[in-house]
Amino acid sequence: MKVPQYSFVCVNNHTFLSPLILKYGEFVLRSNGQGTPRYMFAINDEVYDEVDKMLASLQDLKQKNGQGKSEILQKIFGIACDLDVDGSEFQIGSQPKCPECGSRKMYSCDLPSEPSTEEIQEITHDSWQKLTPTAKLERLRNRLEKLGYIDDKLM
Repeated sequence: MKVPQYSFVCVNNHTFLSPLILKYGEFVLRSNGQGTPRYMFAINDEVYDEVDKMLASLQDLKQKNGQGKSEILQKIFGIACDLDVDGSEFQIGSQPKCPECGSRKMYSCDLPSEPSTEEIQEITHDSWQKLTPTAKLERLRNRLEKLGYIDDKLM
């Protein structure tokens, strides 16, 4: 998928291009390790819908810091994505990694003076789809517990 690149400036004042999408339902996920970008059109992603429904079915889910279920879904969705080649998880909303200093803290993000695009792969869910429904729920609950959205591992 060709995705527009934006000009980012990290907190250490390094400028670089990285893909970004600002359209409803479309995301650039980035791996927590090397920062590899992947594309996802959430509206057509069956796994995104599946995890959303699983999340909605949980009676003991606590919303915190004013976060609604959609924000929680975006925060935990990496559990349903295949890992990057370095073994790290992908995350929605993760900042790009500065290629010069490795920082993920950005000072600014703007359209570059010369528009460009980058070809990025779509996110995949092969490992998630091989799990049983019970294993999927356990993975979801473990992540929610780790982040403080549920209190225990009761199923």
